[in-house]
Amino acid sequence: MIGEINTKIKKSVRIEAYEKLDAEDLDVWVHDAASHMASQINNEGLESQIKFLEKSFGTRQTENILRNLLLAQAEDKNG
Repeated sequence: MIGEINTKIKKSVRIEAYEKLDAEDLDVWVHDAASHMASQINNEGLESQIKFLEKSFGTRQTENILRNLLLAQAEDKNG
């Protein structure tokens, strides 16, 4: 894993420091970054959301998500 880390990061932080870290040490940072990205996508609107879902899950799964949402909305309106 350490070999795959960006070269600039390796140079700015000593390699020995990486060995003292666990994945859990960065959990909050990763969560915050992902949350920020999700907020940006959501703020860009429906088209950006659909593109993101398609990139993340593929076309077929995204179509299923959209169909299920539309069906749920129709059921809610019909009681």
